[in-house]
Order: sequence, then structure tokens, then C-alpha cells
Amino acid sequence: MSNPGIGDLYEWFEFEETSGNRTGTHLEATLDDVNTCGYDTGVDGNNCADVNGSGSFERLRSDDNSEFKFGLHGAFTVVFFFRSYTFDANHRAYVNDFQTSGSQRAWWVAQRATTDKLNMRVNHSGLSADGIDVIHGTTISSGTWYFARAWHDPDNDEIGVNLDEGTAVTAAHSAGIYQGTGKFTVGGYDEGATGRPQMDIDKLAIFTKVLSDAEGDWLYNSGSGRVYTDLLGGGPRAVTIMMAQNWDKIKSKWQKRQSGLWAPGALGLSRV
Repeated sequence: MSNPGIGDLYEWFEFEETSGNRTGTHLEATLDDVNTCGYDTGVDGNNCADVNGSGSFERLRSDDNSEFKFGLHGAFTVVFFFRSYTFDANHRAYVNDFQTSGSQRAWWVAQRATTDKLNMRVNHSGLSADGIDVIHGTTISSGTWYFARAWHDPDNDEIGVNLDEGTAVTAAHSAGIYQGTGKFTVGGYDEGATGRPQMDIDKLAIFTKVLSDAEGDWLYNSGSGRVYTDLLGGGPRAVTIMMAQNWDKIKSKWQKRQSGLWAPGALGLSRV
């Protein structure tokens, strides 16, 4: 196992809030609470976010559609724990930048319709006909916690998914990912009447690199997960050292975020 650190971390969500907007632990990106998401007991015994629990399309969404963009040929990995409840005939998007209206399809990590398997779909044009899928072989069971890892690897021209750090499944893809105006959303397509999972989600993290299997295994931690401070590897002293060594970069990126000049994929800090 290998700690990925914070050098390529885009954002990390603990989901400890019991109501309202959810705030990232790394650089405090905000996911707005739409239609009042609830909370439940998370994978580590603390809180997690309950999405679409009452069936009213409760979801979490970034209202800044310039955030959570990684470039046409940018590398990224999304990891999170999830527990899904409602199964139906529709694809159920867990985490996504995917809007069918206006052809703003970029990518999703979802539960596949009818087969109930973990699916990553990417799109280079925003058009429905250009979607490429990779589907994991394990059938998802209702009410069970799973750890998902999904990635876009432009260096090796592939996308991939892994469930509970078992055997990864990949698919060839070299055309990149559409950079549109869709909004990063947890819990269904942003505007869709379908594709709404009833689910709990915990420990959502986005990295601007392709995580190795060893790093994925470290984050999975035999099903117990990690907290943000684990990435710093040394408690309060490590936090102090990290802040001191990276203060100019942290300050610069925070100022860009506040002034609306946030560049796609610009959240990573230098490794300590």
C-alpha cells in the first residue's frame, strides 16, 4: 500500500455535515445542497451524505461549472465509498459531470441499468453517440458498502474502474473528455428525471493523476477508508510542515479561486 499524499489531490470530501452544503477538506470547494440531502452513518462510523433518500432528487452540486474540469486530455481519478438502495431500469449516476440537455455529456461513474454493475462512461464530444463505457464484473448488492475507483489515463489511452480494490477493468479511449458547461454532481444527472440513485456516499476524493493500485489499496484500507489527515502522514506536526512549505502555492490558488480565475485542474499542491 502507498499513501498518495496531497500533491495531486484536487479535493477531498469527508461529508461530516448533517445538513446544508458540503465543503471540501482540502481547499474548501463547495457542493451545494439541492432539495435537502440527509445524512447517515458512514463507512468509518462517522457521518456520510444521504442522497435522494426521500426520492425528491436530493443531490449535491458544484454551481461553478468551471470547477472539476481536468482538460480534454487530463488525467484524473475519482474514489469514494457508496451504499446504494434503489435499483431500477435506469443508469444511476453516483458522481458525474454529465448533462443530457445541451449535449453536455463529459463523464459519469454510475450503477449500470439492469445489470447493477459499476460503470464509467466518458465522452469526447458531448454527444450521446460518442460515449465509451467500461463496466466492472461485480454485481452491486443493495445496502452494502463498496469502494469505487474510476480513472481517465491519457498516457495509456484508457479508462478504468475498480471495485473494493479487486481486479481492475479497463477500456481503450484516446479521444479525451468533453470540456463543457455541465456541473459536477453527486447523485444523478444534474437535471435528469431519471438516473437518480438512492444512496449514501462517503470519503469522496478527486486526484489529478491516475492512482496506482497500491495507492487505491491504501485509500480502501480493507474497507475502513481514510480521513484527510491520513494523507499528511504524521499528525499536527505534518500539517504545520505542509502548510509552511506550500504556503505561497496555497495562497495563490485560494486567491485565484476567490477572484474567479480558477484554472481547470489547478488544485494540486507540491508533494512534501
